[in-house]
Amino acid sequence: MMEADTKRGAARRSASEPAPAGGAVKRTRAGDLGGRAIVLAERNALLVLTLVVAVFFASWPETADTFPTTANINNLLADQTVVGLMALAAIFPLLVGEFDFSIGYLVAFLSIFNAAAMARFGLPLGIAIVLTLVIAALIGLVTGLAVSRIGLPSLVITLATGTLMSGVVFWYTDGLSISTGISPRLIEFGSNTWFGIPRAAYLLVLVVAIGWQILERTPAGRYLRFIGSNRDAARLVGVRVERFVTATFVISALLSGLAAIALTARNGAANPGDGPGLLFPAIAAAFLGATTVRPGQFNVLGTLVGVFFVATSVSGLNLAGVEPWVQPVFYGTSLALAVVLSTLLSRRRAARQR
Repeated sequence: MMEADTKRGAARRSASEPAPAGGAVKRTRAGDLGGRAIVLAERNALLVLTLVVAVFFASWPETADTFPTTANINNLLADQTVVGLMALAAIFPLLVGEFDFSIGYLVAFLSIFNAAAMARFGLPLGIAIVLTLVIAALIGLVTGLAVSRIGLPSLVITLATGTLMSGVVFWYTDGLSISTGISPRLIEFGSNTWFGIPRAAYLLVLVVAIGWQILERTPAGRYLRFIGSNRDAARLVGVRVERFVTATFVISALLSGLAAIALTARNGAANPGDGPGLLFPAIAAAFLGATTVRPGQFNVLGTLVGVFFVATSVSGLNLAGVEPWVQPVFYGTSLALAVVLSTLLSRRRAARQR
């Protein structure tokens, strides 16, 4: 009797409970596919937009004869090596929640230092490059310690050091370029190609590969992101926060040193005013990079895409003969939109992880 009641109860429960079939499963799968499509679109939107901009300027009658040429493409690759290195220099402090706005001034300072070492002091190219990178690392170390150990705001200290370096540059050069006495090998590196591609572009590819490997494949990269998302929690679990924060400024300065050497090679001279003018394109590219590949996080590949989005757009506008004021307006607008989008995507990513 009890067995019969049990069977009848089970039958009633199974009849009253909805069957987990078709529609629910299909809706779940459709939701998963929709979510994946949204994530895929977020990760690749900027790359697609860059390709659309390139195709537009390549086919627009105003720029069709000049934009898709080998000469213009090579100019883009060579010019963006410097901006790309500066943008990569920017993202390392940004990963841990700090800012380095001395990058543009540091590039100008190190470019003058590198050129003066060869032109004024007669040092060989190799020694001049090594000294330039050593000075860069020391400047980054001092800045990093001021931020991580003393607790100075990175925005303030980097603006201060940048202004100081700008003053030193103009004191030393009287605002004049150093264009004689620079090693011919350095100039050849900046002007010649390998397999039809500017030599300097290979330097950028190498740095991108190393940076990607560090940030995506090593514990150090994970620690940097952890520090950026929750510094106190990182410190509690034993991460040496101060050491990593200092290291980001050293890496940033070293990349600025490479950018300075590439800039001198590209121009065949060291100009005191060149570096600061490249700061905003680099910062814009860094924040644009945080909207793609890893939406909401600063990353190497996204930064590279951001560099070429900005470069492609500006190149097309310049070839179309727009007014000079359009370029800074474009840089400012790109930076503002990039900051807004990267902030929104970062919040969305954090909400997903809760």
